Amino acid sequence: MNVVIYFSLSKDLNSKKVALTYEGDKFELVNNEKKYKSAFMNMFIYGFRTIRNKDVKFETPEIDFDKYDTVILVSPVWAGKVNLFMRKYLE
Repeated sequence: MNVVIYFSLSKDLNSKKVALTYEGDKFELVNNEKKYKSAFMNMFIYGFRTIRNKDVKFETPEIDFDKYDTVILVSPVWAGKVNLFMRKYLE
């Protein structure tokens, strides 16, 4: 059985759309940080924070990984790196 963990900050929720194409249980990393109205500002601010590896606040889902054979991570790439929210989750 699969578990799909995804994060999406865009208003189009592109990562969620990709996550929904996989079979299995889905969990979202929910942003508790300020979300800017401008897509450019979101990309600029969080891209900078990604490069600098700054801390971010988000809700971490409770997942029993013993139930799953495969873990699928779906995340955007910001400034050429895995986005900060997913990277902090993996730490």
